[in-house]
Amino acid sequence: MVPISLKIEGFLSYRERQEIDFRNVLKTRVFLIQGPTGAGKSSILDAIIFAIYGKIPRFGKEDKKELFINQARDRATVEFDFKMKDNSGNYRRYKILRTVHRNDVMNVDLKVKIRGDPDDDSEGEWKSIFIGKNLSLKDKNEKIVEDIIKLPYDIFTKTIVLPQGRFAELLYAKPSEKSDIILKISGFEEVIESISKRVGEELKSKKILLEEKKERLKELKNIDPSTREKLISDYKIVENEIRKLKTTKDRKSEELKLLNQKILRILSLYEYMNEALLKVEDLRKAQNQISALQNQKEILSKSILITRRRKEDIEKARYTLDKITDDFESFFQMLEKIFRTTLEIYDLSHQKKSKEKELQTLKENISIIHKKIQNLEQEIKNLPSMDSLRFLDKFLRKLSDFQMFKREEDI
Repeated sequence: MVPISLKIEGFLSYRERQEIDFRNVLKTRVFLIQGPTGAGKSSILDAIIFAIYGKIPRFGKEDKKELFINQARDRATVEFDFKMKDNSGNYRRYKILRTVHRNDVMNVDLKVKIRGDPDDDSEGEWKSIFIGKNLSLKDKNEKIVEDIIKLPYDIFTKTIVLPQGRFAELLYAKPSEKSDIILKISGFEEVIESISKRVGEELKSKKILLEEKKERLKELKNIDPSTREKLISDYKIVENEIRKLKTTKDRKSEELKLLNQKILRILSLYEYMNEALLKVEDLRKAQNQISALQNQKEILSKSILITRRRKEDIEKARYTLDKITDDFESFFQMLEKIFRTTLEIYDLSHQKKSKEKELQTLKENISIIHKKIQNLEQEIKNLPSMDSLRFLDKFLRKLSDFQMFKREEDI
């Protein structure tokens, strides 16, 4: 069986529709389903088993179909798309669609791709197997198992899909315990016990019968020859049957040896799977470490980028600060000039006021002088004419001469 896709809706923990495409992951041949508890890892395997058989190991023998349905939905739907080899060794593509409703009604439909490449989704023709056939749900389930899967539910869930919890038990068991666990998981333990029990019971019954015949032979020593011959014949028949049983037992012992060899091969396979899973686990841890390192690298890269940007911002801020400092120096120089200029203006203003006062005093003096000039002009106007002045001048000169003459006479 090769899974191709799985569509789940309303099934167990999958409330909304989810689609899983197995084609990409199957290219690696081994892949791991991981996630936290309750994420739905086991539900993926349960959905595959549910699509094929209509039941899952999780619920044991409980037949309540509503257990499959998510609490928030009224029905659960699972569509399983897969391919399997037919009797001729060629792959055939199948789709199983199974739906269960809250009222315990379950429906299943089976489709087979009758034309086209099984791996090509773009071409081909599909045919529904159950259309036109009046089959019960039980008949449909049996037809899916017998005609396609060819494995009963018990064997499928014990060999193809290991029950949850038993695989961890196998991984950590001692070598002497692993054989018993594999027998329990595979179901061979029940087969071997059944064969051994049946052969032992038959051998025991035949031995009892033989002992009875021997006792009867002892009791019937004195019987007639014909009866004796008959008893001897019966004894030989029983002896032959015992021999056959012994042969059967030997054959079954050989079969048990073959089964033990198969078990050893299975054990070897599980050992290989164990190593592979441990390697996968190591790989997963390594991938987690790589992811963590990548995250740290991204964080460091972002930090470096942020640091570089901050450095650039600091350089810009420093440049801006230097520029502002220069501007402040220019500003303070300008303020100093303004202060000096203001002082000069104040001094000039003070000088102006002083000069204005002096000017006012001068104006007042000029006004006084102007008035005096006006008075003098008026007085000049009131003076005698020029002839009078000449006469007066002559008079004064004569008077002066007279006075000088008189002094001389007095002397």
